[in-house]
Amino acid sequence: MSGPSLAKAQNISPYVPLANLAAGGMAEVTLCVKRDGRFERLYALKRPLPQFRLDPGFREMFLDEARVAGVVHHANAVGVVDFGEDQDGLFLAMDFVEGVSVAHLLSAVMPKTSLLPVQACVTIASQAARGLHAAHEAKTADGHPLHIVHRDVSPRNILVGYDGVVRVADFGIAKALGNAFRTSTGILKGSLGYMSPELLKFQTPDRRSDLFSLGIVLFELLTRERLYTHTESAIAPHRILNEAPPDAGEFREDLPPELVELLFEMLAKNPDDRPPTAEQVAQRLESILHLLAAEEGAFDLSSFLAEQFGEEREKLRSDIQRQLASLREAPNQSREEARPEQLDAVSQVSLHRRSWAKPFIGIVALSLVGVVAWGEMGDKGKPIEGATQRAMAPASKPRNPEARGVQNVWAGAWHSCATRQEQLFCWGKNGDGQLGEGTYGDRGEPYPVPLHDVSMASGGNFHTCAVKQGGQLYCWGRNTEGQLGLDPAKVPSAPQPTPLPTMTDVIAFDAGDFASCAVRRDGSVWCWGKLLPEGQPPPPAFSPRGAPRRMPGLDDAIAVSVSESHACALLRAGTVLCWGSNTHGELGSTQQNFSPTPLAVPGVSGVIQVGTGAGFTCTLSSRNRVSCWGDNSTGQLGIGAATRVAREPRTIEHLDGVSQISVSDAWACARHASDQVKCWGNGTWGNLGNGGLDMQYTPVRVQQLEDAIWLTTGSQHACVRRKTGALACWGLNSSGQLGDASGESRTIPVSPTTPPPL
Repeated sequence: MSGPSLAKAQNISPYVPLANLAAGGMAEVTLCVKRDGRFERLYALKRPLPQFRLDPGFREMFLDEARVAGVVHHANAVGVVDFGEDQDGLFLAMDFVEGVSVAHLLSAVMPKTSLLPVQACVTIASQAARGLHAAHEAKTADGHPLHIVHRDVSPRNILVGYDGVVRVADFGIAKALGNAFRTSTGILKGSLGYMSPELLKFQTPDRRSDLFSLGIVLFELLTRERLYTHTESAIAPHRILNEAPPDAGEFREDLPPELVELLFEMLAKNPDDRPPTAEQVAQRLESILHLLAAEEGAFDLSSFLAEQFGEEREKLRSDIQRQLASLREAPNQSREEARPEQLDAVSQVSLHRRSWAKPFIGIVALSLVGVVAWGEMGDKGKPIEGATQRAMAPASKPRNPEARGVQNVWAGAWHSCATRQEQLFCWGKNGDGQLGEGTYGDRGEPYPVPLHDVSMASGGNFHTCAVKQGGQLYCWGRNTEGQLGLDPAKVPSAPQPTPLPTMTDVIAFDAGDFASCAVRRDGSVWCWGKLLPEGQPPPPAFSPRGAPRRMPGLDDAIAVSVSESHACALLRAGTVLCWGSNTHGELGSTQQNFSPTPLAVPGVSGVIQVGTGAGFTCTLSSRNRVSCWGDNSTGQLGIGAATRVAREPRTIEHLDGVSQISVSDAWACARHASDQVKCWGNGTWGNLGNGGLDMQYTPVRVQQLEDAIWLTTGSQHACVRRKTGALACWGLNSSGQLGDASGESRTIPVSPTTPPPL
């Protein structure tokens, strides 16, 4: 790999420090000037922190960054222009970009409740795509492709210059073929909320991984909302791996359908479903921009920035000129005497590995952990003077009150729930108040639940639970077995959402038949309700009734699945532990028929999803293959009719490329990366969606369904969210669980009534 080479500098560095810009977890960045006679140029100089300067591994990583960034030459990428070592150690000299990061743009443009102009968002994303394509296409001096992947595309690493040029920054963890320093196995580097599924699975990423991350950034630009929040916990990776891509059209009415469709493709879980190159993304965005310009007039990004940040820019320029003037007055000042100072109205930003200070308006620079901005100006909460109505007119439109479709859907035993604009709606069986709308009558159409800001939900036999954005868990419905986490003697049922006081930091959970389990932010698993079969005394490790209790031996979980008689937890390492009944080998163990404590399932690794049914268990691996074990009396393992019980995991043949699984009582379904759905097992209620009413021992395709992006199954019915935001359900409809108000069961998908707009 060609690029800047390491060369010892003279005793005195040519870079004179002006101001400390940032200190991160591993490096610090200083604004410097390089003077040659009357010629002066500003640079952002990055250096390792003192404690890392002698570390061989870190030095090699620093060298890698210089080599990678040094070969990327493009107007839309920030490159390393110089690299060396002086008396203070290694340094990288980078172009100094006068502008703001996308992260700062999102947080600072006023008013914060307004949306950014669509043309601004598309312009930024298209130029960033051009910069990424330049990196992806970079070659060695002798013409060999380097296969560079940025791996950390996020709002803080995309700089928007005041000149209207967008630049991709910080190749600190970028990887190229032949790099000497490589990421340690099992260690994620980058911004969790912007990582692609393949990075989270520890698979080798290619250029399409960066397109997934860019899609998240574009979604955030268009909506001014984080797509995958809770980046400090396991919930962001879990959502990225398992949650359906969002429909940006639900958030604003002025998006061209071509842009919505492109976002769906960029956010596809399977890289094969994404655009092949960043250049193609740029071309499609530029085409969309051309159409918008024809309708609305041309958009000038530099003018937009000037209107938003003009005063701050001029004040900072004045401060820098004052610093330079003082240097000119003392031309013989030594480098040791030229200590970096903090400019007027500039606050030094102290960064930690995962906690960032509040972003500032002003000039941006690069650091090893990302892009930081400094120099806050203006009154907090007040619109910046000079912002015009024209610049913000497209952004001032409210969210479309008739926004189409839903965000997600979850099936309980005989009821279903879905979110639309974070409002929860439920329909179906309601004899125990499991719909959460305050009554005990069944509903054949979606009805609003008094619970907003819902991020995920799950339904059991007669109860439902949901988690709000902040991690607070609510449950409602029957509580005779303690499945709501409340004392059943005092609260036999609750027809409206009731918070569990101790479950305030939930990142994943599942409502089983008569019990519930939740994963908290620290990786611990807590369960409550009745988990074991009748007549079997519960061991001390379980809480058969009442308040949640912590499960032993589970300290690093990211997901949990609960059935009537057993449960399983997925650990961050990709392993699975199960506990409870083992009558059919559903724990993956051949040694005992019951275990009160979690047992590791042998032969299972690289798992990204686990599901439990009645006497059987299935997993989805990072290789997109499905394995099942346990009872196969009705074909629920999908491995054919010859085997009635499998006490060890068996991979389902001819079922690859799977993106999601959903496991139910005696059947299961898988969503393919092509957005088709296949089901197997007991289909006597039409729940396999193949037009029949029989058992299937191997997967069969759900008819008339080619665009499913989220899948959920109940006891005898299933629902999916389609790309358009519409729902499709099939199977038993005795309680209205299909949501089409007909009460008629269906053997192929039918569209439920769309929840009313908010």
